[in-house]
Amino acid sequence: MVLILLAGLLAVVLFTLSGSDPPPVMTGGDRERVAGELRELQSDIESIRRDADRGVARDFTIHVTEDQLNLWLSEDESIRRTLREKDIEDAWVRLHDGDMEVTVLRAVGTLTVQVKASMVAEIDEANTVRVRITSMSFGRLGAPRSASERLAEQIGRMMTSKLQRPNVRLVSLKVRPEGIEVVGRTAGSRPPAPTTPS
Repeated sequence: MVLILLAGLLAVVLFTLSGSDPPPVMTGGDRERVAGELRELQSDIESIRRDADRGVARDFTIHVTEDQLNLWLSEDESIRRTLREKDIEDAWVRLHDGDMEVTVLRAVGTLTVQVKASMVAEIDEANTVRVRITSMSFGRLGAPRSASERLAEQIGRMMTSKLQRPNVRLVSLKVRPEGIEVVGRTAGSRPPAPTTPS
């Protein structure tokens, strides 16, 4: 009888801490396509950083899709290392109109708990991305506000880090189901070099 009660209690705990949102799955062909898009995006970001460092003034627009974000989260070694340091086994993003939902699988003792946060990203007066958590849950339970605020701060830093330069000004950030759009300008005294068609 005691074993039945313990098994029932364990089932309730596992149900409460488990989540219902499965990670996205990418097929081989889609993965290769998205990996190519991600390499192109990273090249564009490096070009913006170089222009900012050299003092070249230019406008830029960056589009990042949900698939690109999820591939980056799953395969970038520096991101994976950061996630492992926080006992996060997996992470993925779902984009909606105006907000995004980040889900992570986190090891807690011998259990894996799904932590989900819905958030709104904005550019603040310090030219950094600030993330405001609108809801957060551990499995099927709500999360304390302090945990939500710490997660929001970490995500904002991660989103801004690749473009963080004194000569880069972020103008707008829009989250839509088809992707995140970041518009900005590099400040400088030189105009961009003319491009030649390839």
